[in-house]
Amino acid sequence: RGVIVDESFTDDATAFTEAFEVNITIFPVFDAAIGGASVGVEDKGPITSAGADIVAGLDLVDNTTDPNNNDERETITKVVFKASSTFSILDFTWSGSNVPTEGSPINLATGVNLEYNSSTDSYVITHDTILATSDLTTLTEQERIDIEDEIKDAITPFILAFGPEHEAR
Repeated sequence: RGVIVDESFTDDATAFTEAFEVNITIFPVFDAAIGGASVGVEDKGPITSAGADIVAGLDLVDNTTDPNNNDERETITKVVFKASSTFSILDFTWSGSNVPTEGSPINLATGVNLEYNSSTDSYVITHDTILATSDLTTLTEQERIDIEDEIKDAITPFILAFGPEHEAR
């Protein structure tokens, strides 16, 4: 939720924007909720920790309640989240060293692939090893942990800028 503050006189919060969320989809579906959160003040610049805040909430837990399930940790195979959006008075956009643009995917030396999908206005983050593996059970636990860490490392430098279009005073 954005807060518009009148800092010139009283520092009282004078208005609030509607609350907004950046929905993040992790594949495969897993049992734990994602709890990362970022807080920022629009006029004080972008949230440089937004990517790290997302990563802090990516803790894959498997509660093994399904009879066809195993009790091993889940393996991230893909992360997808919105690139930009417009709420009634609040826009947000992503930037940073690993943020791809239309037609210019980023393929990191670690095997992580980041691409922008214009039809869904989303970033899609995958890994070469996952894409080349038809059966994830053939990967060792350490390989799966390394892939997850590499995907998280690729998301960490994402920066979130938000706010309405307005003139500087």
